[in-house]
Amino acid sequence: MLPPFAVIIFLLFTQANGSSANLRSIVVLPCVAAAGGALCWHYLGSGPMSVAVASLSALLAQAILRACMPPALALAALAPLLRVDVESYVAGVAIGTSIIGAVLILWRTACKRLATDFDLARLRIEGSGRDA
Repeated sequence: MLPPFAVIIFLLFTQANGSSANLRSIVVLPCVAAAGGALCWHYLGSGPMSVAVASLSALLAQAILRACMPPALALAALAPLLRVDVESYVAGVAIGTSIIGAVLILWRTACKRLATDFDLARLRIEGSGRDA
């Protein structure tokens, strides 16, 4: 599970205000894809058919949710390969992506605040230069 999370983190923090930086793409889509993959493992076993159906279910979820997060496909395909427990796998993905989403929201808030503080400080410096 860690490599897809690493890719999610990379995508989000290199494009913090991009189209994928929303909770639907960060949390909901990976959880739905992981659930689809885990259910494929549970009902179809760990063969190529299970991986194919899991991958297609992730792509379908991506289209229905109108969200784009490529690592969701990996989370779906990994479930049959790792032979995961359905509940714990989906819970682990939900916890991991929720933490990533929360950190991203805090990161964006801090960046906006720092940018505002920087702009105010710059205006004060420029304003004090004119007064002298």
